[in-house]
Amino acid sequence: LRLCRSHTPDNIVCAQEPQIDLMLAVHVHGGQILLPVVGSVVVPSIYGRRYDRGVFEESPTLLHVTSGVAGKHPIRYGCPPEAVLIRLTRENGPS
Repeated sequence: LRLCRSHTPDNIVCAQEPQIDLMLAVHVHGGQILLPVVGSVVVPSIYGRRYDRGVFEESPTLLHVTSGVAGKHPIRYGCPPEAVLIRLTRENGPS
């Protein structure tokens, strides 16, 4: 398993080149303000809202972006803070 912890999802391309299996990021905080229908209002990323929060399959890398528990500005609307527990299990190979 090749694991990468990056502050921002903006580094996804850097994770794909050495074939990182899982990249974890939190910087964009889900946008902190999430409006119904519109989605995230402001996301500090070169990709805009593309990687605002959730799991993204960017072969060969799986990217997980969490909303986190804090942010530069203490304002949140429609985007509650989250702490994530990720459990990794080994896939059984051939017998």
